[in-house]
Amino acid sequence: MTMILQNKSSPLSRALRAAAVAVPLMLGSHMQAHAAAQWCTGTLNQLFIVDDGSVLVWASWVGNYIQVCNVNQPLGAVSTTTCMNWVQLMRSAIQRQTQTTILSNDAPACNAMPGYGSAPVPKYIMMIN
Repeated sequence: MTMILQNKSSPLSRALRAAAVAVPLMLGSHMQAHAAAQWCTGTLNQLFIVDDGSVLVWASWVGNYIQVCNVNQPLGAVSTTTCMNWVQLMRSAIQRQTQTTILSNDAPACNAMPGYGSAPVPKYIMMIN
């Protein structure tokens, strides 16, 4: 095998060198997509609150509903007071049809975020005027 690897023109040697470069690149980009802070910007629509207090909104960057908080009980580090303030902020953003940024820590790419209650809990919600 050492002889084959030293022969740089052999098909096996070229394939092994390509794999040695490609695999770490693929793993690195995969890990970044699932373990980084994401600032997702777009429009919000169709804000609603479920009977258990869960607050969901349609986010344009993922094309799905995401849960952002709960008005009845804390969700992660988001208190019910913060949640009620976010509801007002999101209502205003929807009425104004303005861009909104939601920061989520340790989240997949914005367009790959899971929907509904599986969405990562936001760190903040910002309306962009």
